[in-house]
Amino acid sequence: MKTKLVVFVAIALMATGIIASLIISRPWIAFRNVEPLKVTGYAELPVESDIAIMEVTITFTANTSHQAYQTCGEQLHILRKMVESKLPEDSEIRELSSNISEVLKRNEEGKQINVIDYYAARRSLKITSTAVEAMDELSKEIYDLTRDGIRMNVSGPRFLVSDLGDFKFELVQAATRNGMQRAKIIAKNAKARLGNLVAARQGVIQITQPHSTDTSSWGRYDTSTIEKVAKVTVHLELGIR
Repeated sequence: MKTKLVVFVAIALMATGIIASLIISRPWIAFRNVEPLKVTGYAELPVESDIAIMEVTITFTANTSHQAYQTCGEQLHILRKMVESKLPEDSEIRELSSNISEVLKRNEEGKQINVIDYYAARRSLKITSTAVEAMDELSKEIYDLTRDGIRMNVSGPRFLVSDLGDFKFELVQAATRNGMQRAKIIAKNAKARLGNLVAARQGVIQITQPHSTDTSSWGRYDTSTIEKVAKVTVHLELGIR
């Protein structure tokens, strides 16, 4: 009985030694079923705006609502003529809703009293054009109208990319290729082989000014410049063997 026990213990020790030597000589055996290799691919593409949008609001004050509204309309007409002279005919110039407000007088303590001081009329134009360079110049020249006593508030222009969907497809493809290249380099240096793709996830697309590092977890869309850069990351998980 003791002889059988000794033999059994000896065999068990030999088996343990063989397994241990295999793990030491080929450590990948112990890790071949762990989490897949995770890499991040990155790509960026230059994009150019092909549409611009700008809103201009003119304000005029007068003692009567009629005078305020009429004069504001005349100034808006001057603005429209200037826009039409600077942009191509296919540009869209649309008048937005107008309004007139009563501005009450204030007493010596600075509190409003129930007496009308003057009327303020506001009328706006929304300008949309594919001539983005001309729109950029217009946004600077439009302030020349202030010399004629025209009070205005300019919003924009906002420069947009209308066919962004096409760029997104190309961008994701490039980021995926970049991620696969990184995975191959890592696997080669680790003396391993890549397996099947386990999972893939696209990050949010960032559209920024050239040479900008601004990003946002929700994505960024800069509209201040004509020239932009679209960026995206793709997160890949691949099996290794």
